[in-house]
This record gives sequence, structure tokens and C-alpha cells, in this order.
Amino acid sequence: MMKARPKILVLEDSTFFSNLVSKRLKEELNARVTVVKTLQESMKALDKDDDYYVCILDLTIPDAQGAEIVQAFIDRKQKCVAFTGNFDQSLRDEIFKIGAIDYVLKESPASVDYLVATIRRLWRNQNITALIVEDAPPLQMLLKHVMEQFCFKTVLAANGAEAIEVFKKHGDIKLVLTDYQMPEMDGFQLIKALRRTHSKERLVIIGLSGVEDKSIPAQLIKMGANDFVSKPFVHEELLCRVFNNIDNLEHVEKLYTAATRDYLTGLYNRRFFFDAAHPMFSDNLRTKHGSAMIMSDIDHFKSVNDTHGHNVGDQVLQHVSKMLMERCRESDILARFGGEEFGIYLSKTDPDFLSQFCKDLLSKIANTPIETDAGPLNITISLGVTSKPADTLEDMILAADEQLYAAKESGRNRAVIHTDLDERISVTPEGDFKKAPSGKVKV
Repeated sequence: MMKARPKILVLEDSTFFSNLVSKRLKEELNARVTVVKTLQESMKALDKDDDYYVCILDLTIPDAQGAEIVQAFIDRKQKCVAFTGNFDQSLRDEIFKIGAIDYVLKESPASVDYLVATIRRLWRNQNITALIVEDAPPLQMLLKHVMEQFCFKTVLAANGAEAIEVFKKHGDIKLVLTDYQMPEMDGFQLIKALRRTHSKERLVIIGLSGVEDKSIPAQLIKMGANDFVSKPFVHEELLCRVFNNIDNLEHVEKLYTAATRDYLTGLYNRRFFFDAAHPMFSDNLRTKHGSAMIMSDIDHFKSVNDTHGHNVGDQVLQHVSKMLMERCRESDILARFGGEEFGIYLSKTDPDFLSQFCKDLLSKIANTPIETDAGPLNITISLGVTSKPADTLEDMILAADEQLYAAKESGRNRAVIHTDLDERISVTPEGDFKKAPSGKVKV
């Protein structure tokens, strides 16, 4: 499980750079930073506490030089990023061979930007699963080691067919590294299969190949790969390509979230609701599976804002949203329609489930005090529900709105359900209900 804050050790004898790096890490990652100036101090710090997420190492310090510094940390099973003012290709090659994650030069302010971005990426990678598809066991194990060095969770497959099965079992895979030449199903076929269900904005695929044919990279990318790395791969190139592609993926996810989610509650917004619910409604109409539309409204919400202020009102909205999310199934679509009004589309439901759903929801909210800046508040909601077949989704929403109005008029803190049998039922948190075949709600 991801911890709230990264803990980072900085080995740096320059006060200027140690202060600069520490300040940026604290500001941008909320990191807990320990600064030491010598290798001896470093070892004492690790003796006291070795639970560091990553160690940033200067390679020129008073009591040690170069690769011996990295080796000392690797021997203590620490992840290391070198941050040094001297470029030396042989030293660079040596520290990568030892096990350093990256080699960053102190050249300009952009170097610190890159260093902090790399640490941020490493911290986020722990929540990402990478699938490695490679039929040569030695290279498969090397890729696994490197990707775990980059802090990814990893799963393995020896060919495309096996990768498809692994992919089905791990719904959280966001990155696939796949060889081109493999038995049973090659890289082309695997990429084609994955792209049927996962776009480039949802899944990063990086092709790998040692074939000398210069057209292979272009063919893999045309087939749907996000990028390509030649074998044998260069450590730094693989890091940069993987990190850049994952950064792009997360950027797109943020844009998608901003476009589809309500900023305050985290629920889907009205626009997304209609985009997602219309296909489900059409499918239910075709298959004649029972469905329902619920419109929900927080009772006396205006008085909460007027009495306690909008900040408390926001806390109430967030609390009610959380309870709605907890009660809804994965197959349901829940959205904030605006203000204190929420919409829920339930696919494949039945009258008994619907009555129990409403009773449980009403009871949960009515009996759970909300902790706010103004103290505990008791809130109730009203629900307008219809499961009666309609020609359009918009007709169902209008019908649910009518039942919501009836619930408000008949006392609030209840659900009025218009069933598929053209009956109306008034349900309370206690589970009491009355039927009105005539269509008029009895309370």
C-alpha cells in the first residue's frame, strides 16, 4: 500500500544543492528528507532507519568517490539516483551496472527539475503494474529487475497468447513491454488484440526488438504501440521512454477526469452521465431487462448553506456523495446533476431490490451524523424513482423528477417509486411503504 509521504535520503556535501533539492522535494512531494554530508554519516543514518524510498547521491564527497558510494548503498538494498557535477562515461556505465536507477548531472536549474520529476515518477510507479512479454528467460528476468528498480509492480508472459490471459487477470495493468518475435502470438498480433479494448490513452505499449530490419519500429507504432526500444536496450533510454509515456498517460487521465468528474464530490458530472447511460438504456430497452432511474435531493439544503455557510454545505455534499458511492453497484451510474441533486441509473434491477436499495440508502444517510466545521449535522434525502418502461432516457429522468417532487411534498426523507406495474410506493427509512394503484401517493 502506498504511504502518504516519501522518505528520501540526500547525500550532498554542498549546502547550496542540499538545501535546493530538499526544498523542492518537500514542496512538491511533501517528502520527509534526511540530509547527510559524508558516506560515514549515511551509513549511520541507515543503521538508525533504512526505510528510505530512494537515496540521492553526490558522487564526490569528503570520504568517498564515484562508484564506491553507489555500491555502499546498493549493498544496503537502497534505490539510488546519482546527482553529480562531473560527467564520466566509464563511471556512468559502472554505476548503472552496479544498480543505480539514474545518473543526473548538475548542469542547470533544469537538472533539479529533472531530478525531482524522476523521484516523483518513481513514487507514483508503485501503484502501476507493468506486463513484460518476452520469450527469452534471461532478458525477461533482466527487464523484470529493471522495471522493479523503476518501482513498478510487474507480471510476466512468455508470448502474446499468454499475455492476453495474464492481462485478463490483472485489470490494473497500464504498461506493456512486448517483444516483436515470439512463438504462438507475436508482438504485432498482441498489440492489435490489446488495442481492440484499450486505446493509447488508456494503456502504454512499448515494442521491443533486436531485429535489424529498420521498418519494424514504424510497423509496431502503426499497429498501435506508443513507442519502441531496440534490444539490447540502453538503461537510460528505457527509463526515459517508459517515464515519458507514463507521464503522458497520466496527463490524459487528468484531463479526462476534469472533463467527466464533478470537482467537489468526485462523482461523474451530468455530461458524462448522459454519455454513459444512453447506451445502457438502449441495451436494456432491447433486451427488456429491468432498469430504474433515481433522482435524489438533499432535504432543506438551502437552510444548511444559509445557516452554516457554503463551506459546511460543501462538506455535506461530499459526505452524501460518499454514501451514495458506497451503496451503488459497479454497474450503476451515479452523477451529480447540479447543486444538491444527484442522478442514479440502475441497470438490470427488480422491484424488490429497488425498494431495499432505497430503504437502505435513506436509513444510512438519516442515521449517520455528518462531521462538519459547524459540528455534527443530521441530514436526510428524498428520492424519486421510476422503473416503469419509457421510450427515452430523458423520459425516465422526467418521471423520476415527478416522483421526487411527490416525495418532497409528502414529507421528505422518503422515496416515491413508480414501478413497472404502474404502481406508486412510498418507502421510508424504517422500511414502511404504502401502495397506491390509482397513481396517487398515500403517506
